[in-house]
Amino acid sequence: MCDPASGTVLDWVGGRSDLSRGFLRCCRSAPGGGGDSGGGSGGGGDGSERLREDPLRCLRAVRFAAGLGLAVAPETAEAVKELAPLCCPEKGVAAERIWKELVKLSNYEPERPGAFAEGMRLARELEVLQVILPEALHEEEEGGGGGGGARMAGTDAALRRLPSDSPAVLRVATALPDSLVFSDGASSALTLRFKLSKKETRLLETLSLLKALDELTTAAGDDDDDDGSGDGGGGGDGDGEKQREEQDSAQDSNKRQKTAAASKKRDTMAWVRFYAGEGSGSCVAAMAARVSGEAERRRYSSAHSRRLERLSKGVERARNRAPVVTAKYVQAEHGLKPGKAMGKVLALAEEFAVEQGREGAAEVVALMKEKGLWP
Repeated sequence: MCDPASGTVLDWVGGRSDLSRGFLRCCRSAPGGGGDSGGGSGGGGDGSERLREDPLRCLRAVRFAAGLGLAVAPETAEAVKELAPLCCPEKGVAAERIWKELVKLSNYEPERPGAFAEGMRLARELEVLQVILPEALHEEEEGGGGGGGARMAGTDAALRRLPSDSPAVLRVATALPDSLVFSDGASSALTLRFKLSKKETRLLETLSLLKALDELTTAAGDDDDDDGSGDGGGGGDGDGEKQREEQDSAQDSNKRQKTAAASKKRDTMAWVRFYAGEGSGSCVAAMAARVSGEAERRRYSSAHSRRLERLSKGVERARNRAPVVTAKYVQAEHGLKPGKAMGKVLALAEEFAVEQGREGAAEVVALMKEKGLWP
């Protein structure tokens, strides 16, 4: 502590010596029985009593060590391992306090890149992670020895790939396996456990939405690659039967093309709404960080960049809630009355504007009439 009168630093616990050597040690009693900054004469050489007073200090030790680049002193590390099971709501440590420590750990990132990843590694080593976030070890426990270690190494790399301004909730999500992050009710479970804010919960939901859209887009691409042709086996005996088969095949192909086109429109508007949402960029970066191969990560990020550029005007309109064709316009110019029918027309008009890259209401309506899409 600092004497305010003289400005002298009073070090009764050997803290300056520890800092000079890069050690983090739990505060203990002053030599000779004098009190430390917390008062009293108890506290033992390993500082375990200080940890027992508030078990959250086990996690705080992880945060300070990872965030400040310190090594945990051996006796303090053993005390943390011993008392880590107390660092949970069941033992009286509020979930909100645990979450706040994780957020503070994340906040070191801009100044100390990799601090969160190092914190997760250290928390696992000191057996704190097993208490506060056991799901991070879920696949390791199920898969036994080697596979789990490989997943932890992959998780560490993914955490280090995240941008420095990534929100803490996305860092925690990155520390968890896909099977838990993207399972039904995952965001609700984390929200309830850590009492997350609405904004943090929405980010988790946005991340799950991104996963679903990625999968739908991949599936749609596979469908586009499928030309629907058969293997040609079991052909008919006559030209008439062959002709009927060709006609049926053409009709089936036409139906598939129409279905694929309708699906593509729905997917396009879903992407517009996604990109217009708060935190979409952070979620894309978090999802890219989960991709293991460098080439695959580049392809993934590039695909999103190209799509966002192509849909940029529609995304901007969605953010500003300013569609090309408005209710006021169709009422004044085309006599449509408010209601469900008008809502469908306006949604279809915006889809058409996005797909065709049009920005004028009159132009969009005219083109829709040409194609028979206007009521």
